[in-house]
Amino acid sequence: MAINTLIQTTDPAYPVRAGSLALQALMRDIRAVSDETIDLEAEEDRDYFAITQLVAKSLKENLKNPDPAHREGYLRAITDILCMAVDGVSPGDNWDPIDSTKRSFSGR
Repeated sequence: MAINTLIQTTDPAYPVRAGSLALQALMRDIRAVSDETIDLEAEEDRDYFAITQLVAKSLKENLKNPDPAHREGYLRAITDILCMAVDGVSPGDNWDPIDSTKRSFSGR
């Protein structure tokens, strides 16, 4: 808690990063459900219903966040991951959607 408070008070981009981290947390939750329910022999190889519920909850919570910077960070992360999917690539271990999108957002 103290570390988050320190980061929050010293990093002016913290709310934007918090939004981004919320999407990354959703992705970890999706991986967990997928890992628990995957069946490579089945037609549907994971519990898409449970994953859809996770996505809906995350969208609702994060797009209604009162901080516009948080919402921006969440949407920047979604946009970056969707662009990667369109390009046929996936994020690496050091994926930072705020860094990836900063050029487009600087000065706006």
